[in-house]
Amino acid sequence: MALGARPYDVFALIMNQGAKQTFVGLTVGIVLCFGAGQLLASILYRVSPFDPLVLSSASVILSAVTLFACFLPARRATRINPMTAMRSE
Repeated sequence: MALGARPYDVFALIMNQGAKQTFVGLTVGIVLCFGAGQLLASILYRVSPFDPLVLSSASVILSAVTLFACFLPARRATRINPMTAMRSE
């Protein structure tokens, strides 16, 4: 933890970084999904490659998992004593 930083500030910093990376990853993934859907549309039989229910549910699930994966280290970082961290380095 940074000297002088409140635990909430450290937690918010880590969660914001994780949320930004999640948003960029989902945006790139959806764009690539539409591109791949165009290529695979001829192979699919009576299935839409652009099903909004599937895309939105997959996006929500992936967002929840990645933000939970950021939550655990962020919570742990708020509990570190700054002096202990400085002594170990």
